[in-house]
Amino acid sequence: MPEGLTRGQSFVLDEEYDHTYDLMMSANRITITIDEETYEQLREQVPSGQTSAFVVEALRAKLQRDPIVELLDYLDNKFGPLTDEDKAEGQEWYDEVVASMPQPTD
Repeated sequence: MPEGLTRGQSFVLDEEYDHTYDLMMSANRITITIDEETYEQLREQVPSGQTSAFVVEALRAKLQRDPIVELLDYLDNKFGPLTDEDKAEGQEWYDEVVASMPQPTD
């Protein structure tokens, strides 16, 4: 456990990606079945002893993303897809927001 942290506290593992993990949180054990190609990629890319954390992070990301995708599909069905003008307006708004954010200092 990183120095200064106690059981149940959260910490940022990698500031570049800002993934937050709960230390020693209660957990449930499950069994999953994956195809051989996915298993080999997992073994090649994920360090030994970090498989559970990797899988939990992937599951959390998907569980957060799926309701957003469902909402976007609903909106597309109800109002039609975004036009090029809509997309340009959204990009302009996004660029303004990003430009107004404080820049990190090294």
